[in-house]
Amino acid sequence: MGIRMRVAQAGAALLGAAAILATTALPAFAATRGELLPAPNPDPDRGTRVSLEEGGDQVTRLLSLGLDDGTVLRTYCVELTVGARTGAPMIEVPWDQYPTVDGATFDENRENVLWILQHSFPSVAVDALNEELGTDLDQQEAIGGTQAAIWHYSNGAQLDDDNADDVIALFDYLTGDENVGIGEQPSPTLQFAPAEVQGEAGGLVGPFSLETTADTVELAVDAPEGVQLVSKNGDAEPVAILDGDVSTADLGELFLDVPADVAEGSATITAHATATVNAGRLFIGDESANWSGVRHETARREMRTQSLIVAESKPTALDSQATASWVEGAPPTETTPPEGTTTPPTPTESTPTPSEPAPSTTTPPTTETDVEDVNEQDDLADTGASIWLPVIIGVVLIGGGAGALLMMRRKKTGEV
Repeated sequence: MGIRMRVAQAGAALLGAAAILATTALPAFAATRGELLPAPNPDPDRGTRVSLEEGGDQVTRLLSLGLDDGTVLRTYCVELTVGARTGAPMIEVPWDQYPTVDGATFDENRENVLWILQHSFPSVAVDALNEELGTDLDQQEAIGGTQAAIWHYSNGAQLDDDNADDVIALFDYLTGDENVGIGEQPSPTLQFAPAEVQGEAGGLVGPFSLETTADTVELAVDAPEGVQLVSKNGDAEPVAILDGDVSTADLGELFLDVPADVAEGSATITAHATATVNAGRLFIGDESANWSGVRHETARREMRTQSLIVAESKPTALDSQATASWVEGAPPTETTPPEGTTTPPTPTESTPTPSEPAPSTTTPPTTETDVEDVNEQDDLADTGASIWLPVIIGVVLIGGGAGALLMMRRKKTGEV
């Protein structure tokens, strides 16, 4: 039993080591995090109180969410039945991770919520709303009517008659037939893929691509003289030289054009763009964070706070970088004899034929070609996961299994 137990423990250790090796190869996911900031005094984003049919009077305001990078976003509440807690840690999630509770209707109406955010304050100025609706709203009333309309779609809220006429008019507009909904918008992106390419001088080094949601991109190359960044679509010629501001609609496959006389080296390609962070980004309480700084005891214990949705679109700077390296190209193959040499005469029918067959001139294969092939493979871009990881795991598991069988066979032999 002792040997069998040790065998089982060894097997478990091997499996654990294999699992660790496998998981270390997985990329980490980086999420946007922040914290609900306290309201300033006086509060420029305070809204008017609204009166709901089944919720009584409710305070409204645009809440400030401070991100880890220092950015401050103005947000509306999305959960009528959960309080917003100052200092609560927040994390950005896609819409389908909204913490649905009894009576919540955000999941089925979220596209209507985004329509509100793009057609009301602060995305639309108060004066523009008044011109559209024929009202005399002030900013506080615009915030109150907008927040009530969001609660209508997230929790089925309805305004009662105990509200200002202009607030009711804004609420009716935002929840009326014109609200046809807007789907979740993609997050701003700017990314080279792959981020590293390799090749040989005397041709195009690549390809790689630039994935972005921006309309234009500023491109620059830090490279030896003569090396240029180019773009081509399929086999189309000639290639287009890229430099400075470029429309993303004109981007195809990207390459570095490296002349044959350029020595072995590398280059850095940088891309910069400005994209819009659309309204509608959803933030919920981050249960993986530290809640000890939250004053409200229930919120701290349950790690729960009001979910927030970003109220306005904002420009953001995007940057990405790629590198390309190359080795010297192979020298050109000579197709004519060197000057001063003569070409051997071509045999004619009058040339005597040897009575014995000439010895074979075929040279036995050597391993030199294999070495060259390996070197050429080393120059290829490593754009995927290493093949050695599954090989190592397989060897470890096979070795562990063989050892276990051998130990059990010895045990069995000893018992006989």
